[in-house]
Amino acid sequence: MLSGADIQFDFAGDAPAGKESFSLSSAGADRAEAFTDFAAFVNGVLTAGENEEKIPEPLLDKLYLAAEKTPDSDELLTLVKGDLEEQKKPLPPRTMRLIKFAQGHPEHTQLGLLLASNLMLYALAGDTELTAEVVRLMNSLKPRTAKFPADSREAKAMFAGRILLASLLASQKKYDEADKEISELLETASAEQRLQLLPLAVNVYLDARENSSDETPFLIGLFMKSDKEKFGRKFERLFDEVVSALADPATALDPSKYISYTSAIGNRKMAEAALPLLTAPLFANPDRIDSLRRLAAFYTITGQPALAARTWLKIKDLSGGKLGRTESALLAHSLYGGCFYREAASAFAEHLKAFPEDHALKPVYARAVWGSQDFAKFPEVVAAIKNPEPELLHFSSLALSLQKRYAEALELQLKYIESLPDPEGKEEEKTFEAALMYAVLLSEKTGRVDVAENFLLPALEEEPENAEYLNLLGYIYAEAGVKTEQALELLTRALRVQPEEPAILDSMAWALYRAKDYSRAWEFIEKAMKKTGKGPVDPVILDHAGDIRLMLDDEKGALRFWKRALENYSIELDTDKVLEKIRDAEK
Repeated sequence: MLSGADIQFDFAGDAPAGKESFSLSSAGADRAEAFTDFAAFVNGVLTAGENEEKIPEPLLDKLYLAAEKTPDSDELLTLVKGDLEEQKKPLPPRTMRLIKFAQGHPEHTQLGLLLASNLMLYALAGDTELTAEVVRLMNSLKPRTAKFPADSREAKAMFAGRILLASLLASQKKYDEADKEISELLETASAEQRLQLLPLAVNVYLDARENSSDETPFLIGLFMKSDKEKFGRKFERLFDEVVSALADPATALDPSKYISYTSAIGNRKMAEAALPLLTAPLFANPDRIDSLRRLAAFYTITGQPALAARTWLKIKDLSGGKLGRTESALLAHSLYGGCFYREAASAFAEHLKAFPEDHALKPVYARAVWGSQDFAKFPEVVAAIKNPEPELLHFSSLALSLQKRYAEALELQLKYIESLPDPEGKEEEKTFEAALMYAVLLSEKTGRVDVAENFLLPALEEEPENAEYLNLLGYIYAEAGVKTEQALELLTRALRVQPEEPAILDSMAWALYRAKDYSRAWEFIEKAMKKTGKGPVDPVILDHAGDIRLMLDDEKGALRFWKRALENYSIELDTDKVLEKIRDAEK
């Protein structure tokens, strides 16, 4: 966008009276050209979109020319980034030209870092020529970004870029260059950055140790290590630093950091390389707590939770049954990771009793309780979490349902539904619909007709012949003993769509029962039982059949159906009520 500073007015010279002449500054001219190129690009994009065509290459060239003229524009850089992500090898001339521009203008750091980070992904595919260009670009940016504060966007992006660059160089077996990048970063990295860098470093040095030469020329070898030995030593030293840091209770690292290390360096090669370093001291003294700590941390970060848990438990035993904060948390995490849910739940409970301020562990504790199938305890554990994840609300609702605490279950399910985003894809739609249907079923258990109507009436407006929705709302009206006429009308419509569906026949029978039309109710319930087929009859249908027979003065028949209902257990059946009806009838 042009500003007043970009335009210089010149009133001198031979300009005609009443006329003003002006010229653009160099910067202004660049911006004007950029605006023209960008306008052409936007117009072309709109045209291509209308015709459902790809954006023509000449228009993309215009975009890149605009970026060269205004390389600090966030809007243009975002568009360039989008194009870079879509490019395929070989890269088009416009990209190579922009690289050369960025190499020559390191003052435009955002442009340089954007290009470097995106192009390294292409270089990782093995393009050594492009790697050389990226290295030149990164080297041009280093002096510039070094002047930025450590917490600035530019400095953080440069640090992340150099980590990626070291990985790129190592992937192309340029270990000396990768080593140079890593060594420079380690010298200047903060404590937090060092922890971020170490997983990459140990991977690079392990790879270098395995793939470097094991030979040194005679005599030189007397004074110098082979590459294999040199990189092997670096691997051992840095890996030892990783494990020692993670095993030291005084470090008090957030256990979540272990997860990042697990994904970064947890692999078979790492285990094979590092395990001998860690187990050697234990051969001499198997009860050395410091060595056991390091071994437990190693098992944790290499994704072996069962072995980690066993080692932490041994440390606990050797420590008189007490663990420090970090050790205690890691024991619980390891038990959970190993699927020892009951033991994990106990370990988390013990930890949180000793360290109640560790609120971050409460969601994992809840999942351990769920895994242990302690459904009675689960809602209590979730309730202690300040802002529980939506999924935990749903699980808690299910747990309350199992305890027949339907009103509480419904309230939590409604909170869960409120927390869900508007569904976009098919999977999200399925999740949302399932959540709604479960709330509707709970509304039937609680007599909350309003909840059912809120969900089902709009659904029926969209799908007026949906037999499932018609049946659900009709049955909920009947069960609540309200709007009997509407219930009968809804169920009649449902039966037109699915005339032989046992569930709908049962709902109609129940609506007629509520309307005190017991003879017709029996006709429908009898048909529902016959249409069930060879499988067992739904116990809810049998329970309804007993209630209808009782109103037809057939007490023996009622007893027979109620007892059959108890034989075919279902979570939907209120067994306590059925038992009460049997006791009353047998008096």
